[in-house]
Amino acid sequence: MIDAADEVITALAGTNDDVHPDNSTKMTQLYDDLNDHYAPPEVVRELARIALASLDAKPVAYMSRQNSKLREKFGTCDEWDVHHQSVGAGFPLIEIPESDDYEIMPLYAAPPVQETGVYKDMLNIIDLLENNEWAEHCASTVLGSLLESEITRLVGMAQPAPSESASQPLTDALRDVIAERQRQISVKGWTPEHDDTYIGCELAAAAISYIEPVEAENYWPADWHDGSFRPSDYRRNLVKATALLVAELERLDRISATSVLSEVSDGDAGDRQ
Repeated sequence: MIDAADEVITALAGTNDDVHPDNSTKMTQLYDDLNDHYAPPEVVRELARIALASLDAKPVAYMSRQNSKLREKFGTCDEWDVHHQSVGAGFPLIEIPESDDYEIMPLYAAPPVQETGVYKDMLNIIDLLENNEWAEHCASTVLGSLLESEITRLVGMAQPAPSESASQPLTDALRDVIAERQRQISVKGWTPEHDDTYIGCELAAAAISYIEPVEAENYWPADWHDGSFRPSDYRRNLVKATALLVAELERLDRISATSVLSEVSDGDAGDRQ
């Protein structure tokens, strides 16, 4: 593990100063963080690959705020303001220089994930995350959230395209929910047989937990491992919640279908008597 982390951080540090000169401390913190939580080497390398890809990215916007001394002097808040946003606007991006009065933070678009051969690798890595003692820690990090989002995206890419005869194309929201539901089945092992064991509204309660994370302690199923609750940003939480509700609806539909079949079978048996 230590060798893998050292290999990764050395690679990051080798290119870091040219692109993100203010992030050297973060590289050291990442090294310590990975070792302290015993991340599997495969996970370390994949997270590093994503991080390295971001080093080649150009800022798409800048955020600025007054430094701590000015905030304390004038009583201003510590919120960041976004400036010179160029994405989709058609205007050149003007870099904001550092100053004594303001702190500057560049914003980068999420790095593209190599699609060739990555799908199976990603599934293996997310499986490592979900079955390793480091998983709970990773889920709470930015890189962990990014990795999970990319897994969902890749799973969605692997699904067959909708029929051309469909009257309306799928929206991004629907595609993300379908991809998340498929991830729950293929990666987490939440098959119909698995879901059928939850007869006490556990799936719906878990969905509520993602919709209202602050209420999770009241709704998250008591017999589910606490580390399996992994909220992130608001949209991602809603995608997970919707997929869980779909799973609950599918479970109810299976119960209804089974009841109908049972009634039909009982009726046929009575007719034969």
